[in-house]
Amino acid sequence: MIHCTYRRDKREIVIEGHACYSFKGTDIVCSAVTALEYTLNAYIEKVRLTDNLPVENSMGDAKGVFSGCPETDEVFEAIWNGLLLIANSYPKYCSCWVG
Repeated sequence: MIHCTYRRDKREIVIEGHACYSFKGTDIVCSAVTALEYTLNAYIEKVRLTDNLPVENSMGDAKGVFSGCPETDEVFEAIWNGLLLIANSYPKYCSCWVG
């Protein structure tokens, strides 16, 4: 299962685990979550390079940690809403918690 945690007080989203919905390369739950992770990762990289804001990202095997700042709040909320939609559609494979 993919576990997603949003720590609003720290402006941090942590995504870890595997969906195990289907075989590697055909797992639509994993693909959907990964697309949101890559979107957030690219945005954080852009913000860090162009605006020099205090943001961080770390993506590894089955774990992503993304830290933002006040200027990234709207994007973090949008990504979180996407993760919630996935968790609501596939509750056996993805869970979301606000910590």
